Amino acid sequence: MTGKERLLKTLRREAHDRVPFVPNIWQWFYHHKYQGTLPADLQGCDTYVQALQVMGADVIYKLAGLETYTFRDCGYECWFEGPRPKMPAQTERLLFTDGLVFKEKWSTPHGDLAHEWTYREMDGSALETGHIVEPEEFGAHLEAVRYWLEHREVSIDFDRWRRGLDEVGEDGLVPVYLAGTPLKQMHWIARQDGASYAIYDHPDEVRELMRIHEEQVLAHTENVVDMDEAWLFVIRDNVDFMFYPPPWMEEFCLPTVKKIVDIVHSRGKFVFWHACGQLKHLASLIAESGVDSMEGQAPPPLGDWEFAEALDMNDTYLANGGMFVPYQELTGPDAAGQIDTYVRDLFEFLGDRKSRMLFGTSCNWSPLGSYENLVAFLEAVKKYGTLS
Repeated sequence: MTGKERLLKTLRREAHDRVPFVPNIWQWFYHHKYQGTLPADLQGCDTYVQALQVMGADVIYKLAGLETYTFRDCGYECWFEGPRPKMPAQTERLLFTDGLVFKEKWSTPHGDLAHEWTYREMDGSALETGHIVEPEEFGAHLEAVRYWLEHREVSIDFDRWRRGLDEVGEDGLVPVYLAGTPLKQMHWIARQDGASYAIYDHPDEVRELMRIHEEQVLAHTENVVDMDEAWLFVIRDNVDFMFYPPPWMEEFCLPTVKKIVDIVHSRGKFVFWHACGQLKHLASLIAESGVDSMEGQAPPPLGDWEFAEALDMNDTYLANGGMFVPYQELTGPDAAGQIDTYVRDLFEFLGDRKSRMLFGTSCNWSPLGSYENLVAFLEAVKKYGTLS
């Protein structure tokens, strides 16, 4: 089977040949390309998709279908500051060219809003170093935030998405990304702590902002759901029990997710919901949402939901993960052997349920993880992940 066939059959819960191997290595790849430390096998690769193709992985291309935002009647400026990178530094959303700090500003009739990202050369990540609204200032910027949201449109870069399809070919899929749930949007605006305080301090105003956001997410979903070759849609959250307590997830996330799932499933397509931590106490709400998988299910100790528990939740859920960091960063002569044993034991324990697993990284392959370990995971999945 091609990677595309294998992934589609897995998503459709149809018979297929083996567990898909879908590592997310964009941060690892671009970090080592920036540092000049790519392994010899990948020296000729310009993109992380090419690296996945060289090693023979199944591809879920994370960067070509990211959601985009445009604003009407908001003056917009962006610029770089700080030291110049030694070469253009690629991150998930930004290419740092003229400085290691990227700043942007929107002008509204109710005041300016600003945002800042900083590229960390040590690990190839971009960190938010300035939020749209600093947590203690939410109330003072409510009108500006409302104007900013009301004049926003969510879409994707359609040309980039089509180029991604051409690059991936038959090796996999290019998901279309949807903006996060209303709760995640508040996190993006004011950080998790600031959003939490705002929900208590300005309950009516925040719920109105969330309503505006939901309308835009659903409009975007309807705009992209019928595109040819758009099979997989990803809700851009960071679901974690610490930041998504069940009452808030039920009120501020679940209604939106269920509407997205209804739209996408009505076309025979699939929805992942991105996760970044502990999920076990949210399991009943995840099941109720109807999503096909939580994208990036971390096992203990970083997560708290074992794959077997998730797969036992119902007969259709797909577990997504398996390559957790302690194994990514193994060193020593027996690293490959330890990875082989781990994968063998996991698949033996799951039995037939492994047909509902996508073997990938819970979020990203660690910059400290070795290429040899990545290859060892692939070989183990090929050896033990076959399906009768």
